[in-house]
Amino acid sequence: MSTRTGVLLVLFALAVQGCVDVTVQGYGDLTYPLDGTSELHVSTYPAWYASEESSIPFLYKSLRTPDSVYFQVFVREAGTEAGPNPHIDSITIHSFSYQFPGQAPVELVADFQGNFWAQGDPEDNPDGVGPVQVSTNWYLQLNIDLTLNGQRHQVDERVQAFEREYRRPLILHSMR
Repeated sequence: MSTRTGVLLVLFALAVQGCVDVTVQGYGDLTYPLDGTSELHVSTYPAWYASEESSIPFLYKSLRTPDSVYFQVFVREAGTEAGPNPHIDSITIHSFSYQFPGQAPVELVADFQGNFWAQGDPEDNPDGVGPVQVSTNWYLQLNIDLTLNGQRHQVDERVQAFEREYRRPLILHSMR
């Protein structure tokens, strides 16, 4: 068998093999500039693994994340995605709360000393505040009060709920 035939067989196999559709729910990210060298980044991640909604063995699988999420707050170096922030001498997140329209605010963080906080982490969330419901076509109002290097910052921003779908080959999904 020639190399060309082998490549064509692999491409054919990938074309006819099954696929997986994944629906992910959450709230949009918030990135807020703080002092020119640091920025506040707030994001969500699913509160649990995606569950199977439907399946045809070896051909198709449909997965959906739960309709609840956890928040994470990160004061990072401006323009970066991850890694340490060399511009932090001191930081205190005095409070971080969210609020659905027409409802009372829910405080998630109070007087946290650090530049990264994750709601689903037992060390960061010892009171065990549960996940936040995702309601499609709704929004949350986020309120964050923090002091970075002696300068106070107050953020009051809205984040919109989303539902994102993507498709990938079933073989790639099963290799995870």
